Parts: sequence; C-alpha cells; structure tokens
Amino acid sequence: MHHTVRFIVLPLLFFVPCFTMAQSLPAAALDAIRAFALPGTEPVVADTTRPDRPHTTVAAIAQLTKTSAAIMIARETRTGAYEVIARSRPFALSRASNFGAWIEEFRFAPPDRIELSLTSRSGCARSVATHRFALRNGEWLVTGLDVSAMRCKDDGVE
Repeated sequence: MHHTVRFIVLPLLFFVPCFTMAQSLPAAALDAIRAFALPGTEPVVADTTRPDRPHTTVAAIAQLTKTSAAIMIARETRTGAYEVIARSRPFALSRASNFGAWIEEFRFAPPDRIELSLTSRSGCARSVATHRFALRNGEWLVTGLDVSAMRCKDDGVE
C-alpha cells in the first residue's frame, strides 16, 4: 500500500549532514531508505515517541541531491524486510543565513504523526520552524506550523 505524501514545506534550500540520530534500527529498515538517498549519505532517523512493536515503522530524512531531501516512511512488510511506503516531495533548507541551518528535532509517533523542527541562525539571532503532519485517509496532511523568530534591532534582539 503506497500513500501519496503531500507535505507543504516552506521553499527552503536543504542539506542533510552525514549522520544519524542515535537509535538502534534494523539494518533492513535503513537499507530501504538508503536506496533513495544520495550515495555516501546517511538518513536522519526520527526519534520515536510511541512504541511501534520495536521499529516496525520508521521515519527518516534522506538526502536526495546536494540541495534537497525528503521525509520517508518505511514499514516492515514481512519479517526482516522493509519497504518505503510513503515519502514527501523533495524540500530544501536555506543556507542563506549567516551560520547555516540544521534539524533541531525530528519526531515520529507511529503510525500517523510526524514533527520536524528546523533551526536557522543569522548574525544576531536564531529562528525555529516546527512542522507537524498527520496521516488521514491515506494522505499526510499539514496539521500545524509554528515559527519562533527573533528580530534584530539596533540595540539587540527582540
């Protein structure tokens, strides 16, 4: 069963660093996601906030090109075998800010909730955009967007 994933993510320029968050996953789950990823990169695995019969469903961000990435959901289809069942459209994270941008937090509550917080930092302050998604009737929908941004002023940050 494949789902069309409709993520609405701000138009950003993105680069996923070559690391994974500390979480013990079956190699087959990571291999299913790596099949879509840019060679030599590793997926960023979401922290799982609800138990899902130890990792039968996994969410990860895979770098697709030098400037784009996608969120992917892989599910165990039979014992020890995983398949990517959903993925977002490619998106990017701005590197235009002075100090770059990165993933602040990436959480997955199997089988139907994802939260992704992206942080960017400029010369005087940082901003955080938190995107929330939920699976409804076979489609991933945006359920929230929170943005926390400081404004630079002549006498400091507001």
